[in-house]
Amino acid sequence: MATGNACECTKRFVFQVLDGASLLFVLVLQGSILNFYIISHYKSSVNPYFWFIADFVCLFVFAGTLTKAYRHLKFLKSSKAVKIRHARPDNSSPGLTGSNADSINGSQVSHASSLKRLGLPSDLIGPLPLSYAAWMFYSVILTAKVGIILKSEIPNTLNKADFFGPQMLKLTIGLSAVIYLLLAEGHSEYSPGPKLVRSTCSHSAVELVDTISFLSILLVKDTTTLEDFVVALTAINFLLPTLPLYALSISGFGAKPIPLILLLIRDLLHLFLLDIPYLVVRVYFWIAYQQDISMFLMKNVFGIVIIVRSVYPDIIKILRKWRRNRVVRGSSNVERLELQKVNSSQPQNSGLVNVAERVPETIPNSRS
Repeated sequence: MATGNACECTKRFVFQVLDGASLLFVLVLQGSILNFYIISHYKSSVNPYFWFIADFVCLFVFAGTLTKAYRHLKFLKSSKAVKIRHARPDNSSPGLTGSNADSINGSQVSHASSLKRLGLPSDLIGPLPLSYAAWMFYSVILTAKVGIILKSEIPNTLNKADFFGPQMLKLTIGLSAVIYLLLAEGHSEYSPGPKLVRSTCSHSAVELVDTISFLSILLVKDTTTLEDFVVALTAINFLLPTLPLYALSISGFGAKPIPLILLLIRDLLHLFLLDIPYLVVRVYFWIAYQQDISMFLMKNVFGIVIIVRSVYPDIIKILRKWRRNRVVRGSSNVERLELQKVNSSQPQNSGLVNVAERVPETIPNSRS
């Protein structure tokens, strides 16, 4: 039995190392090729070389993210316990006695209850905030590079016959979906819910592939219509996969269910920032420029139908929960007011009782 557990741990460790090494390799490869396109266009300037510094920082951030995830999730897997962040303060702790402890406890309870009414946990950061922070940092750098390449008309200078032509440019940008999947896999081996991590992030990886396919519209020569709009949508949807990673982080990567409100926000953002505008722009370029229709157009249609059908029950659930919490909160306020009235009247009654008790004692004393 011990030998089997040792083999299982060794296999997981090997997969973890392979995921991390592959992620860093693809990250360096993508950054170097995109830098090559920028440097080749701005040959007389030294500024494009500073992008290597940003790539190095991004590499360091991803390495630290995977290391932190491995240590934390492995500890949870081995101990099979989840730490409670908001522990009850000890009465013997200095600075938490008397009214100070009551006020701190009251503020923590009110803050936690307000978040609970919204369907969110009391910890809004999560145990591994580097998971979504790393992707956000990377997506900002990637968006800046893609924006420079597109706004500087580099695609118009590329030749399809060259190795570093427009096809290589699209393939290089498409590596961002691979990086996202490898980042998710780096958190799934020791996570409490590996299937939840893979299913959530694989959906976002498909959306990234759709974004890159949408971006290829601007890689066609003499296509400048709606360029700023397409670039802005692409930038937003490079940042959008941050939300699923954030949702996984506050759920402990499968230790708890993902809050329903975050799933609803994700679906609504995909609907209004991805599927609907992508469908409209693709149909426009199909009609106006006779471009080849992309099969991702049907994916946008399916996405709109599925999200609309799934969002409505989620909204109903959230509204019912909000109304139920409102009723409970109203009843608790009434009980609190009644308790305050009882407490305010209690000292007066006790005073009368004390006077009544003292009268029989004072009369004999006066007689004597």
